[in-house]
This record gives sequence, C-alpha cells and structure tokens, in this order.
Amino acid sequence: MQSTDEVDKNYRAAMVLQFAFMAAIPIYGVTIAVFSSRGWEEQVLNSDIPHVAILAAFSVISALLLLSRGLFAGRSARAAISKGKPPSEWLLAAQFTSVQFTSPIALFGLVYYMATADVNMSLPFLVVGLFALYRGRPNKEGWRAAAMREQR
Repeated sequence: MQSTDEVDKNYRAAMVLQFAFMAAIPIYGVTIAVFSSRGWEEQVLNSDIPHVAILAAFSVISALLLLSRGLFAGRSARAAISKGKPPSEWLLAAQFTSVQFTSPIALFGLVYYMATADVNMSLPFLVVGLFALYRGRPNKEGWRAAAMREQR
C-alpha cells in the first residue's frame, strides 16, 4: 500500500523534471535573440545547408516524437509494474519518458536557427515544444486517484 506522502514525493519529482525542461525553452529563445542581434545571419547565409531538408526532417521527427510518446510512456509504466513498483513510480516512469520524447522538439528550434539563421521557422518549434511539455505535465489528483485505485 502506498501512502499519500510517497505519491506526493514522486509527483513533486515529476513536476521538478517537467518545469526544468520547460525553463530551458525560454533560454533557447534568448539564445536565438542574442545570436540574431549579433549578426549570426551573415555567417550562416553563406553556407550550403539545405534549409528545407532540415526543416522537413525536424518537423517529421517532432511529429513522430509527439505521436509515439504515449506508447513509450506506457511501456515505461508497464516495465515499472512488472518490477513490482508502486503506482506513483509507474506514473513517474511514464512522465520521465514523456518528457524525454517532448523536450527535443524545442531544442530543434534552437538547432534549426543555428543552422539556418531563420528565426521565423525556429520559433514554432519552441512554441510547440513548450506547449507539449505544459500539456503533458503531471496531474496531482490523477496521480492520487491512480494510487487509490491500485490499493483496492
């Protein structure tokens, strides 16, 4: 039987993880703004990097990450279940996996900007990444309800 304190402890760990990754995204945005204000465009625009290919690859990978994160989060939870872990640890494993599948999307925005100097196409990756992380944040009441269901 898992106590409410244990559920709350794992919930807090998941929230710290979630918001740490969310806090990185504004830093990516500031990095883009600083590089943009210092003439990064002149250095990149002379390169032969295929911008459309990079944009297409990052877009497809982002979509695949978003579509598959639930599947892999479920696998993480089932692995914790098979090891006899309590419910809040199943949820923590699933949350950790979900964050790992979502956080690269915002990073793609920073990488895309550094490769192409295109602010307009970099920002959507930051916004989508931040929204996906926010949308996938843990729900305390949901965690407690899952723990209570398992105790029955």
